[in-house]
Amino acid sequence: MANGSGYRLPSMFSNSVVYTERRALTAPQNLSFYMVDGKITASWSEVDNAENYLVEIKKDGAVLSSFPVADTSADISEYVTEVAEYEISVVADSADDSFYTESEKITATYKNIGSLDAPVLTVEGTVVSWEAVENASVYSVAVDEVPAGGEITGTSFDFSELVKEVGAHKISVQAEENGLYVASDISVVYYYTYGKLDAPVATLSGSVLSWTEVENAKDYTVMLDGAILDAHVCSMTFDLAGYVAAAGSYEVSVKANEIGFYNESDACSVTYVLTVSLGKTEAEFDENTLTLKWNAVVGATVYVVSVDGEIICETENLSYTFNESVFADSKTYVLSVYAKGYNNFDDGEKAEVNFKNVISQTKSKIVIDSVDVGLERLLQKGYVAYIVSDTDMEAENLGEEIFSSDGTLTVDLSKYKGLKLGLIEKYSDADEEVVLYELSTISDGDIVVKCTKYTLAASEFTYENNENLSAGIAIADNVLVNVGEGGYAITIVSGVPIEYYASLTVK
Repeated sequence: MANGSGYRLPSMFSNSVVYTERRALTAPQNLSFYMVDGKITASWSEVDNAENYLVEIKKDGAVLSSFPVADTSADISEYVTEVAEYEISVVADSADDSFYTESEKITATYKNIGSLDAPVLTVEGTVVSWEAVENASVYSVAVDEVPAGGEITGTSFDFSELVKEVGAHKISVQAEENGLYVASDISVVYYYTYGKLDAPVATLSGSVLSWTEVENAKDYTVMLDGAILDAHVCSMTFDLAGYVAAAGSYEVSVKANEIGFYNESDACSVTYVLTVSLGKTEAEFDENTLTLKWNAVVGATVYVVSVDGEIICETENLSYTFNESVFADSKTYVLSVYAKGYNNFDDGEKAEVNFKNVISQTKSKIVIDSVDVGLERLLQKGYVAYIVSDTDMEAENLGEEIFSSDGTLTVDLSKYKGLKLGLIEKYSDADEEVVLYELSTISDGDIVVKCTKYTLAASEFTYENNENLSAGIAIADNVLVNVGEGGYAITIVSGVPIEYYASLTVK
């Protein structure tokens, strides 16, 4: 009989047999698994007329357990403890087998998944390494969330080429899933790439130190001879005026301070020289001894003495006695002295003293010995006076005003006693005559000067007639006065410079 089997029932009629139909229960459906609070449960759909369900658990074909349950679920936690695949089957069964037989078996695979341990990372230099993770065969690495290196089967990775940018870099390593083992948690370490700030470029203007702005720098440190003046200067300038008072040479440095991943820069140094002026000198002059005296100036070692702006001497003393020859003229002289600067000290302020020198004029006069020539002509034409030495043929220029209109000397010639005075009348091309003044020996009393007037057109004044050119004095561009032993004569020299014929040296 289809879907059933015959069954003999007791009957009052001994010769009667009753047959009933036995049907198989419907197989359970929707076999699935879920986990709650660590408890693994297999569940399925309820089967009509089923009294209980037979649950069977196999691993690798071997039955681990088989047990009935009355509900539509079963706790299988204690049987699936290993990471493996388990075959779970359920059969519906009826308590009354008179009418129903057990259902067909429904089977599902339960995979008990394991988790790989997270790698334990260490970093040495730019190499990240880890111990091999049990059951893992492949690892993945990411630097700053960017995958790097592909599938890595080893246990280290060199990330040097990926962390050149200054900053913090995230190094991630994960053991990849392998069969029944899901990927591990991601292990993370950080690698820090540090940069060095550029050195500022410093300059000095007076006492103000300035420097170029450094990219990524927050502030700067300013130092004086290695000592910190200010460790947090936020601008690009710093005034040294309030920090340096003594004269000297100082090394001033500035550096950009470290910030974040940037180390401090090298220091840029410049030399700051502070100069201080020496004090003012106070001076006085003793006219009797011709001695200039002054006070000592703190810090000074040498003093400079001048007359009318011309330096006379440098001395370490606090006084100086002048030679009377310095004051040869009747005039007011300006005497000055100041402390001379050195190293980081500027010259001190100059002290000045006026000295009015009045020369005691002799009563001697210049007397012109001539019939028709006098002082008036000489004063009108102008002249130059010389002191002449016969021995070394040198002449000293006394200037153009050595006597007044009456012939009285305005300079003291006593110191030239024994030498000769030469007067040279000024000459121009327009003149048709010239006066020659004889050299006169200087002695006490009046100085008599003989002179002779000559007409320039006279033929006697030729080069050939002059036998003593080697001892001449030039009085104009082309007129020569002979003052040699042979007397005096005048020669018109045409086209030939006078100095070729005159050996007398004028100082």
